[in-house]
Amino acid sequence: MQKAVMAAALVAGLAVTGPALAGDFYPITIESEQVILLDLSSVVSEGAVTRVKFVWVVADAAGQSGETVGHIEVLEEFRCEALESRRVGMTTFAEDGRVLARSDTQMPWAANKPGTYGGTMVQTVCDPASRDPDQVASIPTADLVSAVREYMAEAD
Repeated sequence: MQKAVMAAALVAGLAVTGPALAGDFYPITIESEQVILLDLSSVVSEGAVTRVKFVWVVADAAGQSGETVGHIEVLEEFRCEALESRRVGMTTFAEDGRVLARSDTQMPWAANKPGTYGGTMVQTVCDPASRDPDQVASIPTADLVSAVREYMAEAD
């Protein structure tokens, strides 16, 4: 299934309204096993650096303890004009919401070329005009992981 079609299906399947919203997310499908959700409320630009939070849901992932990972929240920074990014934090959660692992290790800046995973992330974060507004999904917190996994299973 093409990435654009997969993202559209994800948004259609997850869009809801009401008081239980986690926030507005923009889905980025990198590979068939991964859906990365850009938390639009987390985008903050300070000078040349833009900081964002991504929520990663990976099919059948197991943490270091052997427990099934519910999702991973990654805090990244981007230098948009230089096409550079770095991870500045990562928290891995169990399916029941418990924290399995946390890292606040700041990685070095890395160059990202257009057409690569990093290039896709830089474009999505740094060029809001590249995001299709119809792809934004408001997702309830309690349903985030199960809804994305169900979508991924159907896309296979």
